[in-house]
Amino acid sequence: MVLHFPLNESAGQAAPDGGVAAPVQATGCSGQDRDRGPCQPSSWSRAVAVEEIDSILGPGYRAAASEFVGQRPIELARDGLGSGGGGAMVCVDQGEYGVSSPMEAADGGHRLRWLGSDDATTCLLLALRSTASGATAAAHLDIPERVPSLAQVETRLLRGAADSALDVYLAAGLAGDKESLATCAAVLSFLACRPVPYRLQLAAVCDLNVGKEDGLDPVPIRGMAVDLGTGQLHPAHFADDARGPLHDLRSLRLSVVSSIDLTCVYDSEVHAASISVPPFDWRGIFHIPGLQRLCRLPDPEFLAATSTSPDLEQARFCEDMRRKFRLVWESDPCAFFGVRVNEPASADLLMAKPVVAAASEQNALLRPVGAPSGDAATAANSAREVNPPQPPTSNNAATVVAATASMVASPPT
Repeated sequence: MVLHFPLNESAGQAAPDGGVAAPVQATGCSGQDRDRGPCQPSSWSRAVAVEEIDSILGPGYRAAASEFVGQRPIELARDGLGSGGGGAMVCVDQGEYGVSSPMEAADGGHRLRWLGSDDATTCLLLALRSTASGATAAAHLDIPERVPSLAQVETRLLRGAADSALDVYLAAGLAGDKESLATCAAVLSFLACRPVPYRLQLAAVCDLNVGKEDGLDPVPIRGMAVDLGTGQLHPAHFADDARGPLHDLRSLRLSVVSSIDLTCVYDSEVHAASISVPPFDWRGIFHIPGLQRLCRLPDPEFLAATSTSPDLEQARFCEDMRRKFRLVWESDPCAFFGVRVNEPASADLLMAKPVVAAASEQNALLRPVGAPSGDAATAANSAREVNPPQPPTSNNAATVVAATASMVASPPT
């Protein structure tokens, strides 16, 4: 089953091409007639405590979540060979969101087709869709403190359709995890307190994101994506090359920038068909020799030092983190954000060559005129390794590695 975003339709109707509209039984409001449609957050209209989540997400939501969690995730890849087919795609990372316009699937399919996120363990993934215009957004919420900045997402979605309702779809999160539950409670509280009418259509989160008893994965839903051409929501896995462009740079920004606001990396009415990364500067923040030693640790030790949920990460986690950290000593922020490090970096979604593989590849595509390339860039990088910034005062290498690890440990995913 796939859940279909209703567009000026009553919930429960059959969707085109065999999809299923968000079912009316997917409601958790006590005593609500199932035929009346989706649950309105205004029915609980107050701050939600973690202990109240189970009573709000009642049997209807549980049934819908179970059916959604039971589906095989579609595979999305840039080469179009995955089960999700081809088309341009945006995978928002931790602490990010993206917004698509109603015309996103126009121009013969040459614009964005897929919008979603992946690699969640304790994070929550959220999709919103305007019932009036069809504008769609996806966000990756890694901490509850980011939830108030969903107001930014709301504002972008309601451009030109201020009287629209917004349908809400939640997925991912780890059963029994305090951070996941706190984020879920924060989202439910946000939905209840906004003047905009929200309709919670799906909540396959936390204790409702569990597999079959014989399942091997304790977090069955780690990613989801909206097919903007059909309006259908799918459990999804984005291949390595489908998470870019600028995936490593965006990931590094999460470790450097202390803001708790969600970052907009894609807005089809602002960025056209491109990812945009706000400028940031990592020079002088990291102790490079310690970071290099951290990256040389065996995977089990590296996981323990860099993840808040080391037993639950996907197989690509360690290489993702090491590649991100290599940007620190292999790249200069000026190569991405201009000499003054004050200009956003951007990359076209439709570039023939994805900008996700290596720092040297990113520099080659985004290096400003006059910047070193090839052997010159390699020599410059080697010089930075030979003459790194002065380390903190310590005679204990293990202490340096531990201090570095505590600074760069990834926020919950």
